[in-house]
Amino acid sequence: MANLELQVPMKPEMVFRLASVTKQFTAVAIMMLVEQGKLSLHDDLTKFFPDYPATGRKITVENLLTHTSGIKDYINKLWPERMSENLRPQQLIDLFKNDSLEFEPGAKEEYANANYVLLGAIIEKLSGQDYAEFIEHQIFKPLGMTHSSYCRTQPLMPNRVSGYLKRDNVYINAAYFSMTQLFAAGAICSSVDDLALWDAAISANKLLKPGSWDQVFRPYKLSTGVTESYAYGWVITKFLERPMASHAGGIPGFRAYVMRIPGDRLYIALLSNDETADTQPEYVAKRIAAIALGQPLPEPKIIKLDPAILESYVGPILRRQRQFYYCPAR
Repeated sequence: MANLELQVPMKPEMVFRLASVTKQFTAVAIMMLVEQGKLSLHDDLTKFFPDYPATGRKITVENLLTHTSGIKDYINKLWPERMSENLRPQQLIDLFKNDSLEFEPGAKEEYANANYVLLGAIIEKLSGQDYAEFIEHQIFKPLGMTHSSYCRTQPLMPNRVSGYLKRDNVYINAAYFSMTQLFAAGAICSSVDDLALWDAAISANKLLKPGSWDQVFRPYKLSTGVTESYAYGWVITKFLERPMASHAGGIPGFRAYVMRIPGDRLYIALLSNDETADTQPEYVAKRIAAIALGQPLPEPKIIKLDPAILESYVGPILRRQRQFYYCPAR
């Protein structure tokens, strides 16, 4: 159902919040600016933010794209107490810029939405447009993605679905939060059909040159020589021995998962407005993919464990997330 209170059934053109699936659009926007000669992937962060306290360390644009900057995330400073506040990009940056780095840039990969907030701010500085305007006019409009946009709360959005979660086995509306808090890290809305257009554009080398698209899907090699799985807005792994690019997203009321296996011309986008569903999008998407590839996955056997055993594995962060029914956008 797209809306439980009004009993509106779901249709393919319905619009969902993508959460961190947004990052692949932000990454392509950066690559478009690279091709225009407005920046280099090796540019230092301080080139765009001269007062950014990098303490003498060079954090490159590529470090931001691949989550190898060492910059700490900021979401837990806002959620759940400040979820409803509208914040500008600079206000988001101010939340984390003075935090010490988690590690030397390029030495490790650690997922942090802060990286993509900075990329969104760079897009605005170099393009002279708001991030939302750039994405909508430079990517969505040329590709005919008419059901995609930056998620704004107040303007009417045709086919917008409502987000839910279950508490005590009863559906309730997801907690309100301001999409401005995710900005270029997770604030795009779209539909499954529009995401199919997005995949077709990637396959046809639209928006970017073939070499740039290759770079988008190339995992980052750390300074230690280890190649990590994260590329530019995509996680690069294997599925049934085939190279696969994927990304998940999760915010209050919504879950998303997209995966593409280019060698088999297979793309799956699965969007959900049930945050706490027993079966999550990634689980379903991979089983659909396996069927499409002629290698169905066996269903896992259900086993029962004493609740006390399960509780022993739950750490303080997970307890807090469970208490407030949210999770970081990923």
